[in-house]
Amino acid sequence: MRWGLVTFFWLWLGQASASAHSSDFVFARWSQDEVTGRVELSLSLQITDNPNIDNREQAVDVLQSLMQVSRGDETGYVPLGDLAVASFRDDTSFPQDSPVPIGGAGLEELESGVVLEEEVKKHQILTLIWKWEPAPDEQQMNFFLADDCQQYVVFWWADAQGAELAPGKEVPWQILLGGDESFSLGLKMREVDIEEIEEIEEAGEVEKAGIGGLVFSSGLVVLLLACLVFVMKKRSHTRMR
Repeated sequence: MRWGLVTFFWLWLGQASASAHSSDFVFARWSQDEVTGRVELSLSLQITDNPNIDNREQAVDVLQSLMQVSRGDETGYVPLGDLAVASFRDDTSFPQDSPVPIGGAGLEELESGVVLEEEVKKHQILTLIWKWEPAPDEQQMNFFLADDCQQYVVFWWADAQGAELAPGKEVPWQILLGGDESFSLGLKMREVDIEEIEEIEEAGEVEKAGIGGLVFSSGLVVLLLACLVFVMKKRSHTRMR
């Protein structure tokens, strides 16, 4: 049945006039910062006109428990909350680089061109952003939807490079159903190690502290010299009497 549904989605989305209605899907966008190596997964869900979501609180619960992640070791899949820091953002549109044309969500319908602003219906969209730093020895990661998940997830690798994305090739993406595992995501090597950044920042603080101490010491020396001059003048004045 699952593969039958997947086949149906592919045929549906493959039609020239097809566009996914936003309330039917969660849009999951994965990327990695080239400098720090931090990874980010944003999950966007439409609240208004969604038959499966009644309010924002329910949307928060769905997004927080939606996906699990594998770090490529023997620990298997773990909740994102065990590794990542979460933040929420209220939007009126989905990520602009979605690989699936979206209609009826305040976003331009990619198949039909520009939609006039007055004709666009604004929707309430909640986005959960997970950010975390992979372990230094991690080379890839995968995501997993629980078997009882009722959401359809459009998942894509937003900044795929190299062998994963040849010139002219679309970004890797897929539709995930309950019990599905994502394709593997290759992790990039960090250009700057996070610990190095922290060490540089700490060194800057130490340098500032050193300069502050030098200024304080100089001021103390000047004060002592002034006191010495004052005492010597006072003694000379006493002798003259």
